[in-house]
Amino acid sequence: MASRSFAPKVAAWTRELFHAYLNENIPPFASFVWTSLDTLKAEGSSACHLRFLDKMQIERAREWTLDHVCYRCEEESEYMLLTNSILPTMGTLLIESHVGGRPIATFKLHQAIALEDGKAVDVLEVPMPKPGSFYKRGLEHAEVVVPFDLVQFIKAQKNESIKWDLKGMSKEFNREARIALADGISVKFHEQTLEDVIAQELKELKP
Repeated sequence: MASRSFAPKVAAWTRELFHAYLNENIPPFASFVWTSLDTLKAEGSSACHLRFLDKMQIERAREWTLDHVCYRCEEESEYMLLTNSILPTMGTLLIESHVGGRPIATFKLHQAIALEDGKAVDVLEVPMPKPGSFYKRGLEHAEVVVPFDLVQFIKAQKNESIKWDLKGMSKEFNREARIALADGISVKFHEQTLEDVIAQELKELKP
């Protein structure tokens, strides 16, 4: 399928520009993810494939919860501007945690962004670039909550040629499976929402 770019066309953000960027780009970004996953649908059907596994197929992902999307910053200065000045006027900071040697901020937007399928998403993850690494600005990945055991979900796929990145399956809490799509865009599958994970992390930090 044809790829598309979700890179911003502006050099510097204002609240109005970033708000417009999210509202204009997140809906087609989500649709791009769903359409990309549709292409992973297995051709044909195996007679021995159990019917109850059909509901676990990857093309059904659009029926599940699109938990949040991730916006990548190209420079530390962009991260600081967004997380200190712009996003606090658009939502509530759920947490800023240090992962992989740099901070990652998660905001719950005051106004959910309506998607093209009638659903909505209201959580945005913004990582600071890792020192020495380059990232293109723009929407980078979407995260989906799978209503099944993640291992069983992976094993249930009829299409055995799906290229899974399973490094995140070793996580002690809220393991993840990732699929690279196109142009640096990916989708990650989890068993819990990011908000639930953050709530648990904050609970454990309390004395």
